[in-house]
Amino acid sequence: MSRAADNGFRALVVTVDTVVAGNRMRDHRNGLSIPPELSLRTVASVAGKPGYWLRLLSGPALDYANFAGRPSTTIRKTAEFFDPGIDWSDIADLRSRWAGKLIIKGPLGPADARRAVELGVDGIQLSNHGGRQLDRAVAPADLIAPVREAVGPTVTVLVDSGIRHGADVVVALALGADAGVLGRAYLYGLMAGGEPGVDRALDLLSGQFRSTMQLLGITSVAELRKRGRELITRESR
Repeated sequence: MSRAADNGFRALVVTVDTVVAGNRMRDHRNGLSIPPELSLRTVASVAGKPGYWLRLLSGPALDYANFAGRPSTTIRKTAEFFDPGIDWSDIADLRSRWAGKLIIKGPLGPADARRAVELGVDGIQLSNHGGRQLDRAVAPADLIAPVREAVGPTVTVLVDSGIRHGADVVVALALGADAGVLGRAYLYGLMAGGEPGVDRALDLLSGQFRSTMQLLGITSVAELRKRGRELITRESR
């Protein structure tokens, strides 16, 4: 944290729901490892994308700074590096030591969000890691409204998991979020085209966001926040 502060970082995001590993069956089937290793399945896929693999294999070896010097492991087993005993006292300690903004990622409901704010947290990031940690957890989109009600209008509420289209961001803002957070969407662009691929992915999402607003008859984000729920929800009778 001291290094981050010394290098000008102003916000710290603490993920609280990955201290133990979820049952990531897809990662297990794919043999996803750190650092990446070539398997028979991977080698077989090279034939279909020779240009991509030539660029990958001719470049520097892939490595991850957080796992430097550690033996090869799988994504699922990286949870063994974490302390499963983290509790609210650790969040209070982080708050006392970190002068910048502090965001908690992964609370499971309004009660946890409210308690985090009582400890001085500046923001909440609603996330279920795309269902990879606990696939039966409540969808983050369904938590936006109750969490916003619990923490009030001044606390930052972010949401991720499942944002694949600009319209998803419109829905998130209409329900009370301050912003949507992208993971796979920009990574797909990065893998396909590097930095220009990321720019293209963001352009697509921005265009979708704009056209969805226009189709709803909304001219600003402020208006979306004010009138959003009446536009995207149906009154029960």
